[in-house]
Amino acid sequence: GHCRYGLFEAAYPVLVGESVAAVVYVGNAVVDAERTKSIIAKTCRLSCVDPQKLYTQLPECEAVESPEELLAIAELVSDYMKILYRKEEKPKQLHWLALAMQQYAEENYLQNPMLKDLAAVYQKNEKYMGRLFQKEIGMPFRKYCLLLRLQKAEELLRTAPGKVIDVAIECGFDNISYFNRAFKTHYGVSPTEYK
Repeated sequence: GHCRYGLFEAAYPVLVGESVAAVVYVGNAVVDAERTKSIIAKTCRLSCVDPQKLYTQLPECEAVESPEELLAIAELVSDYMKILYRKEEKPKQLHWLALAMQQYAEENYLQNPMLKDLAAVYQKNEKYMGRLFQKEIGMPFRKYCLLLRLQKAEELLRTAPGKVIDVAIECGFDNISYFNRAFKTHYGVSPTEYK
């Protein structure tokens, strides 16, 4: 319907399931200038605002013959928003332990963290934690840590001056041959070629 403050000619709810997810307001258009002025006057009396400021904006608004045009626009936008709400997938809620393992890996990946150390901290079975991480994150814990180290190495090769061996050591690789192999497997080129 009509905006109770007189600012918009059409207000249309976006219903997703049983709840209102948003409201589409169509403004900058006037169907009945006198009706809009009376709504503005009433609202301004209640809110102690000078209506002249809003009246001066009315000539800037587009004149529309019927409110159905504006409601049709609002309905189209509402329908589009419903589609977006339905397509939006809720992020997967990770198991608390998998989330803790992921955070630990992201904070300590340069020290080459081991799953057995985490198992001792959380007093859980190492194999159980490995299976849980694989299921929740989609890859083994060790591979996840390796990918974090390779991403850091890629960033340093792009941005930092220095030798490839220095980057490898800084990213926790103590074996340059292993670093070269792992980098080439992941990025398709050797670290030297990448640099």
